[in-house]
Amino acid sequence: MQNMKKVANWVCHRNKIPIDPKTGGNAKSNDSSTWGTYEQAKTLMERDKSISGLGFMFANSPYVGIDIDHCIQDKKFSDLSREVITTVQSYTEISPSGTGVHII
Repeated sequence: MQNMKKVANWVCHRNKIPIDPKTGGNAKSNDSSTWGTYEQAKTLMERDKSISGLGFMFANSPYVGIDIDHCIQDKKFSDLSREVITTVQSYTEISPSGTGVHII
């Protein structure tokens, strides 16, 4: 994750809507001019309490993201999600909903 902070592909989000960390306006997944540095995103999130969190745009970066929705039920991972997590062997986190996972 440390190396990801060096790539200027960061946005904030408000209710899953991407926010340009430089302007506070909407960011676009296909327009890197609306993304910023990790520090810019962190600063906006600290300043604007309506920001829900930080996000990372994977386009034009050396990283890949896997998002598996609705794979956790009754605190148990589905067989398929467990297989993907085991196969990929990378950083994995439970999504904010608590019912999915993000793998980088």
